[in-house]
Amino acid sequence: MKQRLVKDDIWCLVSCHWFEKWTKFIDIALKAGTDGCNKSSHPGPVTNFTLIKFINFQAPKLKKDLAENLDYKLIPEIGWDLLIQWYGISEKSMRLSRKVIKVQKHAIGKLMIEVYPVTVLVQLVFPESPD
Repeated sequence: MKQRLVKDDIWCLVSCHWFEKWTKFIDIALKAGTDGCNKSSHPGPVTNFTLIKFINFQAPKLKKDLAENLDYKLIPEIGWDLLIQWYGISEKSMRLSRKVIKVQKHAIGKLMIEVYPVTVLVQLVFPESPD
């Protein structure tokens, strides 16, 4: 099911690796019933650490050049919240929330999920004091 994008809604990134394990688990559960599921097919806690770049003494960041449907899936915020409620989240993972924005091109606006939001680094620079 494809959900429509709505400006300012929040969507979350989920690792394709974990998402594929989860869809296989759900397929097995639907075909065999809940009694047919075994622990080996359980996807475990949601794992996103393959999408995150950890740098010493800095906040973790989303890795560059990730591709949708190859590295990550985008799911609505409510979907993320339910997955975390049902499966938990792995220790090194974190919520990767992104906002739906409207991009203006000529007179036409297009909605998209801003996976890599613009960040601005502001630093104060003071002139050296004459000593």
